[in-house]
Amino acid sequence: ASLEQIDTFAFKRADVVVFPCPEAEEPYYHTWKNYALVRSEAKLRYLPTGIQGCKAKVDRNEVRKKYGIPSDAFVMSYAGRHNSVKGYDSLRDAVLPMLDQDSNLWMIVAGKEGPLSSPSHERWIEVGWTSDPHSLIAASDVFILPNRETFFDLIMLEVLSLGVPIVASDTGGNRYFSKFENVGIKLYSDTGELAASVSEIREMSRSERQAICDSNKALFASEFGCVHFAKRYSALIGGLCG
Repeated sequence: ASLEQIDTFAFKRADVVVFPCPEAEEPYYHTWKNYALVRSEAKLRYLPTGIQGCKAKVDRNEVRKKYGIPSDAFVMSYAGRHNSVKGYDSLRDAVLPMLDQDSNLWMIVAGKEGPLSSPSHERWIEVGWTSDPHSLIAASDVFILPNRETFFDLIMLEVLSLGVPIVASDTGGNRYFSKFENVGIKLYSDTGELAASVSEIREMSRSERQAICDSNKALFASEFGCVHFAKRYSALIGGLCG
C-alpha cells in the first residue's frame, strides 16, 4: 500500500486526530492533494507539544574557544538535517553574503552533512553530528530555523528553553509563535527579511538582548514544559472520555 493509502486509512479510522496547532496542518495541504477531502473537522483536536527543557553542557566561552570564534563575535547557529525541506540551501544562500559583509559575524552548524553540500567559508563552521547541540546553540546569539515546510519543530522549543533568540521561516507550525508578543522570535518570508531580523537583534543593546532571551525562557516555562503538556493532554483525554 502507498503511504497515501496508509494515511487515508488512519485518518478515516481514527475517532480523533490530534495536531499541535492548526498551522501544523499546512504541510499536509501542501504535499497531499487529497488532504482536504480526507480531513474531518469534527475529529480534529489541537494540543501544543511540550518537552523537557534543555541545558548547555559546555560553557559558552569554551565552545567559542574550541572553534576559534572570538568572544565578542556575533554568532548565528543552526542544528538539523542538511536538506531542502529543512531549508539548509536557503540558509546557505542567505547567510554567506552576510558573512562576506561583516568580518565579526560567524555561523556554526550542527548536524550530519549532506545531501546538500556545505559552503567553504572560514567563518562558517560545520560541527557535524553531535550529541550536544545545545551547547553550540547556547554559545550563539541567534538561532536560525529556515524550514520550507514544518509541522511543529521541536528544535523551536529546545532553543526557547535555552533562552536564545530565534529567526524562523514564516511557515507551518512556526506561524503558531507569532501570537506571542515581546519575545525573541522573529518570522521571515524571504532572505532579505532573514538578514534584517538578524541585524535587528545584533543592533540591540546588551540589556535589550538579555530581555528577549529571558522572555524566551519565560515563554517556554509557562507554555511548553512537560508538566504543561501533560495537563493539556490529560484534559483532552478527559474531555473525550467524560
